[in-house]
Order: sequence, then structure tokens, then C-alpha cells
Amino acid sequence: MENEENKEEPKEENVEESPKSVAPIVDDALKAAAEIKTATEALKTENDRKEALMAREALGGKSSAGETKQKKEETTEELAERFDKGEVDLLA
Repeated sequence: MENEENKEEPKEENVEESPKSVAPIVDDALKAAAEIKTATEALKTENDRKEALMAREALGGKSSAGETKQKKEETTEELAERFDKGEVDLLA
């Protein structure tokens, strides 16, 4: 029981801050929340715009999905130029 008597109870500190010191923090938080909301709305608008554009491309046949690139046929003039440069061996 001696130990209990010797223990000092921690003093309660005044954790409440004055309204003047809290107000700037709250104001900053509200400003940050408003900026986040504005940014979120802008991103949503941009995302909706991109989705609509992609849908239009897909429905309009401008989508590149499943496309294969076709080789350009070489003209006789182009073949002759390559032969002159030594890039093509016609006998091979």
C-alpha cells in the first residue's frame, strides 16, 4: 500500500485550445476540402470526356483494336533505287 500512496497522479493538462487558435486550422481544412472537391469534379469531367471519346472512336470504326498493319507494296522505282544502292540482290 505504500507504493500506492507514493504514486503521484498525473495532472490533467488543459488540452482545450482557445477558439482563436483552432479557427485557422479549421479554415485551412475547409479550404483544402473545397480544393479537393473541385479537383475531383474536374477529374471526373475529364474522365467522362475521355470515355465518351473512346466510345465514339470504337463505334465509329476508328479504334485500332484488332488491326494489323499492312505492308506498303514497293513500286518498281523504289525497288530499282534499292538495287542501285546495293540493298537488294535480285539473283538471291
